[in-house]
Amino acid sequence: MHRYQNYLEEQGAADLSNIINQLVNALKADTVWREHLHEKYKAIAIDEFQDINPIQYELVQQFVGKDTSVLAIGYRRRSASYGFRGSDTPSSSNLLIVIAVEPSRLARIIDRPELSWRQPER
Repeated sequence: MHRYQNYLEEQGAADLSNIINQLVNALKADTVWREHLHEKYKAIAIDEFQDINPIQYELVQQFVGKDTSVLAIGYRRRSASYGFRGSDTPSSSNLLIVIAVEPSRLARIIDRPELSWRQPER
């Protein structure tokens, strides 16, 4: 991984993780910008929440203000598709719990694994 990061730097390039990390750092450093986003975006919806990795979760936290509603849609019982990026089902379940304990930030959690709009009824 170190060679990969060095290669990106040599090429003056960035991948999605680098960009998200830079954005998180910028939002942490600029409270005026962060508060502007909190005022502008009163609701956030996150699909495939079980696949979120730690830096993506940190980005979500930067967008969530005290009056922000969050709708996180994911499958706790499904294994994460993006384990290679740092996503895993147990931590995603924990992340759902972290958001859920702050009801003012949560629009709704639906824990109904039998509901699926992707597969026809059997």
